[in-house]
Amino acid sequence: MRFKREESEWLRVQGSESWNLDGGENKILQVLKLSFDHLPSHLKRCFAYCAVLPKKFEICKEKLIHQWIAGGLAQRSAHDRVSEPEDIGSDYLNDLLRMSFLEVVSGCDDSSTTRIKMHDLIHDLAMSVAGNEFLTAGKTEQQGTLEQSHSLPKVCDFFTPTRHAVVDSNSSSSLIHKALYRAKGLRTLNLLSLGDASEKAIRNLISSFKYLRILNLSGFGIKLLHKSVGDLTYLRYLDLSNTPIEKLPASICNLQLQTLDLSSCYNLQKLPKKTRIMTSLRHLKIKNCARLARLPGFTGRMRNLQSLPIFIVGKTREDDLSQLLELQNLRGELKIKHLENVPTDFSLLLF
Repeated sequence: MRFKREESEWLRVQGSESWNLDGGENKILQVLKLSFDHLPSHLKRCFAYCAVLPKKFEICKEKLIHQWIAGGLAQRSAHDRVSEPEDIGSDYLNDLLRMSFLEVVSGCDDSSTTRIKMHDLIHDLAMSVAGNEFLTAGKTEQQGTLEQSHSLPKVCDFFTPTRHAVVDSNSSSSLIHKALYRAKGLRTLNLLSLGDASEKAIRNLISSFKYLRILNLSGFGIKLLHKSVGDLTYLRYLDLSNTPIEKLPASICNLQLQTLDLSSCYNLQKLPKKTRIMTSLRHLKIKNCARLARLPGFTGRMRNLQSLPIFIVGKTREDDLSQLLELQNLRGELKIKHLENVPTDFSLLLF
């Protein structure tokens, strides 16, 4: 109600039939739904997107905001040429926190790693308002049975309107896979765990959804990513964090990615040579990539970069410290490695 300024708006809420329901969980959900109904449209969309997160799931604040941006939910208006999408998304998230639609996980003192979650009842609300565009299906040992927006039907056509899905195929994997292939318009795909699924199965899954904007493979045991990922023209967010991936296909450089998360990819040895042409990239997460020895040349051409937690100084003009001078939009943490490669006369870098 913090967005309502007129007395008549408050009186309409007071007279709502939602207050007259019998007790129990249903009444609580109806009252929560009343709060949701009075949210501004941009917050409704951002909150509904959270239905794609499993119940009890914790997500890094930055990751959620970056997914909102990739999904077109946090963009500057036509009249706003100053605000960055990240700042807009942060404002949206803070509004939802203040209204208790989201909550900060206790013990998160570091703002850079703040984790967000939803109360179980709030998650039920998100599932109810999300409709059949959202699907959460499967089971994990950590989270128990995941909620499904609808019970799994025998007719696979049920999945046709699905736009956002989180899938753990350890449960009824063959049926879930076959059914999910019907969701040709899928925009968001979070693969929590595919167990013993082959890389070929992952390749087939990825290549089936040409409209994907958000793809999360974090924690999955893949060492190689098939070059077909380069065919995902609309992909804006790719999360490969905490995987044993060793290298990326060159085709990934053809994408208009905004976020590429490679955090804690301990086996990653190098990035594609043409990474520098990914000028739409805003967040290149390479923290804890212990075997990554150097960055591709001319990183300074990626002028939209806002997140680059590590810069590795090289010995050539292509990867020396002067490349940082071009990255005027960097914010947050920055660690510089191999400073021994900086020439004694630092001023030589400027000319």
